[in-house]
Amino acid sequence: MSREYYNTYWQHEAPPENDPLSPIRLSLFLNHIQQSRPQSILDIGCGDGALTDRIGKLGFNISGVDLSETAIRKAQTSFPHISFDLIRSNGTLPYAPGQFDAIFCAEVIEHVYDTEQFVTEIARVLAPGGFFFITTPFHGYVKNFILALIGFDKHFDVTGPHIRFFSDRALHNLLRKRGLAPAFRHIGRFAPLWMDTIAFGVKL
Repeated sequence: MSREYYNTYWQHEAPPENDPLSPIRLSLFLNHIQQSRPQSILDIGCGDGALTDRIGKLGFNISGVDLSETAIRKAQTSFPHISFDLIRSNGTLPYAPGQFDAIFCAEVIEHVYDTEQFVTEIARVLAPGGFFFITTPFHGYVKNFILALIGFDKHFDVTGPHIRFFSDRALHNLLRKRGLAPAFRHIGRFAPLWMDTIAFGVKL
């Protein structure tokens, strides 16, 4: 059902190209990897491949993977010089253990049903000492309280694509259980109403 949902999502409601945080996320990721220059990068939830291509144009060897067949077809058509693959029907990534030195995963984990398997797969394909960069909408306690008072139904739309909502503590615990040691940064707006959480660090 989730693959069918996101096939339709990418046919009619693809994420907007003008997301104001996309350039900030990409810039921060690139700042983290400029010195280490990873040999291989995986963009998980690559969508139509636009951000994947921007990273690749800077000289990085990058691959993309997504659940949506529609998105992957778009990516392969637009950027045939990049390797794009489909997440398997059982939720696993089609890669060998430790295949990648860095993982970029922007605004994806909040769409995932089985977050434990998702993070397990990230840890599996990431090499020891490899760098991960995961972003998701910010949900601090003060912000959640305000949302509950003035915008609960709109923000937590039961028909919307977001099915998970992470506090920093919840995301930290999820990552640490899989051997990923995160630090956190927040972007967009101001404390305590940040728009986005970035969890970044290395695989132990």
